[in-house]
Amino acid sequence: MKFIKTGKNVKNARHLLAMVDDEDFDRLNKFSWQARKDKGIIGNISGDGKKTLMHRYIMKAKHNQEIDHIDGNRLNNQKSNLRFATSSQNKANRGPRKDNKSGYKGVSWHKQLNKWTVRIMINGKYLSLGLHNDILEAAKAYNKAALKYYGQFAWLNPV
Repeated sequence: MKFIKTGKNVKNARHLLAMVDDEDFDRLNKFSWQARKDKGIIGNISGDGKKTLMHRYIMKAKHNQEIDHIDGNRLNNQKSNLRFATSSQNKANRGPRKDNKSGYKGVSWHKQLNKWTVRIMINGKYLSLGLHNDILEAAKAYNKAALKYYGQFAWLNPV
C-alpha cells in the first residue's frame, strides 16, 4: 500500500492521504487529486476540466456503475476495499445520517411511547422492527435485520 497526497482540504487546511495499491500508485500519482467530503477523492485526469473520482478511475467504472467502499472510508482506495454495487447496496453500507440523535443507524426515540423505535429501508419503504426499552437492544435489532436484508453490504452498528 502507498499513499497519495491530496490538495489541502479547505475546511481543515491540511493535506489528506489517499491509500492505494502499489501497482496503481504511479498511474494515479501523476494527477492532482482533491479530497471532497461529499464525494471522496476527485481529480481532473483527462485535462478537459471534467472531474473523475479516484475509486471510479481505479475500478474502470462505466457511467451507470457505482463503486462501494467496503469499510466506508473514502480515502481507502485499495482494490480490496472497492466493489461494484447497486445504488441500494451502496446506500445500505452507509453509517448513520449526520442528523441522527441516537448514534445508531435505524434507531430513533419515540417520544409518545418513551421507547426506542427501529426501522430499516427495504425496496424504498421503511419496515418497522419494533420498540425497545434499551438502546443497545434496538441497535442489535437493526443489525440483525441489516444482515438479513443487505447481506455483505450491511453496515452494522457497533454494539
